[in-house]
This record gives sequence, C-alpha cells and structure tokens, in this order.
Amino acid sequence: MWKNLLCTAILAPVSFGALAASGPAQSYPTKPIRMIVGFSPGGNDDFVGRVVATRMTERFGQAVIVDNRPGAGGNIGAEITARANPDGYTLSSVGSITLASGPSLYPRLGYDPMKDFAYISRVAIGANVLFAHPSLPAKSFSELVALAKAKPKSIRYGSPGVASLGHLTMELLQSISKMELLHVPYKGPAPAVTAALGGEVETGFGASTAVIPLVQAKRLNALVVTSAKRLGPLPAVPTLGESGYPGLVVTNNHGILAPSGTPASVVKLINGEIRSLLQTDDARASFAVRGLEAAASTPDEFRAIVTAELARWTRIIKDARITAN
Repeated sequence: MWKNLLCTAILAPVSFGALAASGPAQSYPTKPIRMIVGFSPGGNDDFVGRVVATRMTERFGQAVIVDNRPGAGGNIGAEITARANPDGYTLSSVGSITLASGPSLYPRLGYDPMKDFAYISRVAIGANVLFAHPSLPAKSFSELVALAKAKPKSIRYGSPGVASLGHLTMELLQSISKMELLHVPYKGPAPAVTAALGGEVETGFGASTAVIPLVQAKRLNALVVTSAKRLGPLPAVPTLGESGYPGLVVTNNHGILAPSGTPASVVKLINGEIRSLLQTDDARASFAVRGLEAAASTPDEFRAIVTAELARWTRIIKDARITAN
C-alpha cells in the first residue's frame, strides 16, 4: 500500500456505508475530491496530503486528487481553500505554521485562520533539517554561526518560501545568534534543496521529507534538526537544544482542513478515517522514516493547536522583526 504514496491511487469503489454518519455523509462522496497543498511536491504538507488522499481513495471509491498551489509560504493554497464551496469536495493539507504566521506577515491576508476553516484533524508533527552543501566549511550549527558572523550576508540560505517554517526558523535564529545570512526563497522544499545541490545556495532549512534522502545519500550535510528529539533517520544530527539553544523547538503540525461550513458529518467521517489510518503500523512507519511523527487529533484539538501557534508566532515575528520581504 505504502509503496505508491506519492502517486494518489484511483481504485474501484468500495462500500463504506457502515462508516458514514447520518446526513450528507451517507452519500458522500459521489464525485472526486480535491486536496489542495500550498507547496510544490516533495515536502511535508505534500506527503501528508498524499497519505490521506490515498486512504480516502481506497476507502471511499472516489479519486482524491492532490492539487499543488505553491506560493506565499502556503497562503495561496490556504486562501483557495477558504474561498471554496464548503460541500466536502475541497480539502487542504496544511501546516500550522502557514496559518499561524500569515496574519502577522501579510496585512491583506485573504482569509481568517480561525473563522474560514473547518478543522478536521492533525495528521503528523514535522520538523525541519538545516542542510548544507558539502563545500560549505561549516560542519555544525555553531560553525555556521561563526562563519556567518565573520562574513555577514556572504552565505545564502534557501527556504521553501517566504513565511515557510524554514524561513521563519532561520530568521528567528539570526535574531538570537546575531548572524546575518542572505535569504533566497523558493516555491517549496524540493526546489530549495535542489538549489543547494546545484550551488545556488549554501545552506537552508528544509522539510524532513525533502532533506533526509539527500543527507542519507551524502549529497548534503545535515547540521541540526528543529525537533525536541533527534530524528530517527538522522540519529547523529543534534537538535537546536543540543546546539546551544536549550528549550528551542520549532515544529509544524500538519493536518487536514476544509472550508468553513463543511457539513459536520463529513468532517466526522474524514476524521475517523485519519484516526484509523494512524493506528496502523504501516502508516506510522511510513511517517517515521521521513522524520514525521504520526499524531491524530479531534477537530477541536487541531483548532486549539493552531490557536496556540498563532499566539506564539505573532509574538516571535514581532520580537524578531521578521518580514515577508
């Protein structure tokens, strides 16, 4: 099942009537479903979206089609979702950082993260990995700080885009460490790491799903991870806490949401499928090898997570003077 996660399956219809709640979910779905992802393929949001899309396709007998809409740190995809018809046929795989940072970075944001979405479930907790081209003399985060301080803005760092977790994490660390790097934003994690491979940038924070295979292949070095604990696939790479920043953890809560007004019975049905999926050993292992921690939630819990992240990142962005420029 999991060998084809990056290619959403289209399978024959199966019966799921026993799973459906009363109301609209009794006949849902009767046509293909769109799963919007606010980044290009290859990152954590994309991977999570494709895992859930595969599960729903198998269970519901209707194709769930991933629609990548990169730009503005995931906010273009979020706005498209917010404005979609709330009939259950538009979903979105989104990270909490997109919803939590947008209001502070974009004065004319086209949606309200608290009012314009029906939260369905968290799916996974993801971290970023600080990658570096092997030619960069710095082989640890402390060495990168020292090198950047000696030659301010001489080192280019790539990110998955303005307002992405990679961008915000590096800007936060620059504020704390007083180093200065030159930001080069891309339209997703895969383009950012590809740029590092080609020498366009020397370093950067990238989603674990995009970075881990290249580190394992020794094409990029990994200097630090932003999770509370070391990642299973990269056991030798220290955390920020182990690198001189005790207590500093920067993670992304990846989950599924829909436009506000989506029928509660449909939200309940999809939430149940996600929770069942994440109880399987195959699914949990598939997340783990990509540096993600499988973690389901109720709709209310997912909303509360984003609410807390919104307060946290509003404060961080203000204090660190991070901008979308």
